[in-house]
Amino acid sequence: MSEQNEVSENLLIQSKGDIGLLVEAEVEALAKDRAILKIGDKRGFLKYDELGARPRVGDTFEVFVEGEAVNGLLVCSILKVSAVKLHKALKDAFEEKRNIDVEVVGVENNGLVCDVMSVYGFMPKRQIEVSHINCELENYIGKTLLSQIIKLSNDGTVIVSHRASIEKEVLKAREQVITTLAVDKIYDATVTQIVSYGVFADIGAGVEGLVHRTNLSWSNAEPAEVVAIGDKIRVKVISLENGRIGLDRKSLTEDDWMIVMSKWMISLTAQLHQLQISAHLFRLTRASKDSFTIRSFRGMAL
Repeated sequence: MSEQNEVSENLLIQSKGDIGLLVEAEVEALAKDRAILKIGDKRGFLKYDELGARPRVGDTFEVFVEGEAVNGLLVCSILKVSAVKLHKALKDAFEEKRNIDVEVVGVENNGLVCDVMSVYGFMPKRQIEVSHINCELENYIGKTLLSQIIKLSNDGTVIVSHRASIEKEVLKAREQVITTLAVDKIYDATVTQIVSYGVFADIGAGVEGLVHRTNLSWSNAEPAEVVAIGDKIRVKVISLENGRIGLDRKSLTEDDWMIVMSKWMISLTAQLHQLQISAHLFRLTRASKDSFTIRSFRGMAL
């Protein structure tokens, strides 16, 4: 075959129904550098370079049809089968909005690097959780997160979201928390944000309330000196107005000054008790000495 024919044979005509598909092919004949394949009622070829060994007539393969040469033979590849299957799996998951497990392998550009079906994927920080809690990205490394593919581009870009997978359930849980809210109800909350006038805390399912600095502690310390983001605190609902939730932490904690005073009173009580014991012992000793002196005086008189 001349060089011109070799080049012409690999000019693909992207117009046939089998092109871009995975198909079963059977080796029908063997040429110098390729196997001639029977694909239904059509013919194609597969170069030996892709096989690693010369096949036998009658062998069957799953091949990817890349195109059709001008001589009418379908140009097939076996090396691209796995890549095509992977892309199809990714595309199906994307189009069906299916939940898949992805493994977090690193941190990059304010997001997480993920293994998505053995393909590089990226999860932006805003797509990690429903709540905007300021979590440390490094803490996710090594974890497996239930996620959805929210962007799949032809250039290989795969963007995933853990938030998309859990948001529906979180919204249900949030609705449950909101409908059961009541003044004086106590929650174990997580600090999500610290501002000059207090702290915001998640009381469950992303429902947040404000603990004003006057209700945060018994001291006049700055909010950032009392708690840190991510801290677990016990709070009580003190107000529900226009969708805003007012929380109190102070009443559920002991007054530092009262703790000091209590310790001082305990110490003072102990000291007074010791003084009473000492005074009693002194009186006993004094009485004993006086009794001895009287007895001695009487003995001398006799």
